[in-house]
Formats: sequence, structure tokens, C-alpha cells
Amino acid sequence: MEKMVGYCGYNCHLCAARSDDPEVRQKLVDGWRKIYGHEHYTVENVHCVGCRAEGHHADLECKARPCAVERGVDSCAACDDFPCDNITAFETDGHGHHRQAIQRLRAMREGA
Repeated sequence: MEKMVGYCGYNCHLCAARSDDPEVRQKLVDGWRKIYGHEHYTVENVHCVGCRAEGHHADLECKARPCAVERGVDSCAACDDFPCDNITAFETDGHGHHRQAIQRLRAMREGA
């Protein structure tokens, strides 16, 4: 399976929002509510097509996607302002998958 990497460096194949199973997405919604306080997320609005595709995107709070689209960059790693506040906030949120996304962006930037 080819990796699908979002603008922010996150491996989208790891995200439960891409699941067709509503029970899997409900667990994600419950977690986001508990961890981040995102009360407006529902099983219906977290069914994501991936941030590079046109259509529905799970994280309505995402700041990286709209910024990357506006700037016309392939990823945040290609942006002149990398790393910016949209990305560095990931490093301090305590979630390993976010730190891995930052590491992936840095590796992409270095051409690794």
C-alpha cells in the first residue's frame, strides 16, 4: 500500500477518519472530544477522503491544509516558512503520531 501523506506530514492511512466503519470513526470522535474538546465532530463529518483530495476532510480545525493549498506547496516541508506555528504546535501536544509527522516533514525537507 502506497503511503498517503498529508500536507502536514501525517500518514493518512493511519487515521481512523478514513475508515468506512462508523464504529471505528465513533472511537476517533470520542477520543477527539476527550483529548481536544472538539464537540462539533460527529461520525458523519469525520469520514475523510484525505486532505489532498477534493471532498470532505476530517479535521475541521486543521490549519496546515488551507495554508498549504493557499501557498500552492506540495507539503508543509516545501514551504519557505517551515516550520511555522501551524506545524510546531503538533510537537507539544503529546501525541506520538504528530511528532512522527513533524519528523517526516523534516526528512522530506532534507530530501531523505
